[in-house]
Amino acid sequence: MAKQEVEFAKMLDAAATIAYLEQVIAGLRGGQVLVQEGNASVSLAVNSPIQMEIEADFDSEKQKCSFEVKLEWRLEGAPTREEMGKRER
Repeated sequence: MAKQEVEFAKMLDAAATIAYLEQVIAGLRGGQVLVQEGNASVSLAVNSPIQMEIEADFDSEKQKCSFEVKLEWRLEGAPTREEMGKRER
């Protein structure tokens, strides 16, 4: 299957940002995360374990804050990175 990708990038107020993230959390709890932007969408089945990375930055000169969350998991039965590497050799 080909790679499916949707990128979501919008300027939202704090309340709308929180509401969107709450929908993502509800999807994680329910086992299915849906990301839509325009006519494009990706539905992700959730599986454990989930690799979570968080990065937070504050630039005092620009008075700019950044907070990034990355979640990554494999579907049950999917090959591991090590197995994929062995196939490419």
